[in-house]
Amino acid sequence: MILLWFACTRVTLPVEAPTPARTPVAGTASDDRRSPLPPFSGVDREQARYVGSEVCSACHPDAQAVWAGSGHSGAMNTLAEHKAAYNPDCVRCHSTGFGYPSGYKTTKDATLAAVGCEACHGPGSGHIVAPAPGYGSLGRDGTACVGCHQPDNSPDFSFDAYWASILHDRAAAPPAGG
Repeated sequence: MILLWFACTRVTLPVEAPTPARTPVAGTASDDRRSPLPPFSGVDREQARYVGSEVCSACHPDAQAVWAGSGHSGAMNTLAEHKAAYNPDCVRCHSTGFGYPSGYKTTKDATLAAVGCEACHGPGSGHIVAPAPGYGSLGRDGTACVGCHQPDNSPDFSFDAYWASILHDRAAAPPAGG
């Protein structure tokens, strides 16, 4: 009964800027309710701000099309169906940037209410200012995924199988001259 009440009750958490000593990474302790930050490269974690996948799609439409057809794009719908849209333990992985100053805050924030581009590739404001290849690059070992795809909530997770459904490497390359 208490768990159901908690899952249906809006929870307000203090929001603080990430600091080098406390920036969460994949596999952080469960008491850190912020979205896990995968080990993306080329992103200034202290200065970059979340801008939303729609902004990314302006230059990366093919990658956006792959994302729109994936489970990541409807991740918050899954929580709503299970009455967990206000549970911070769930929201941290079903949204983008939860717990960070420019990240997801409420169900009314549709811009970041999904596992968007920046959930995996990092806050995009720096890439908008200085577009360059390699921004938000991730390794090919699944390290970026396991912060959220853990045995308790994703028991059938297989990096190779899941990656095939969201593969967008060629599509994610910046357009020629851009």
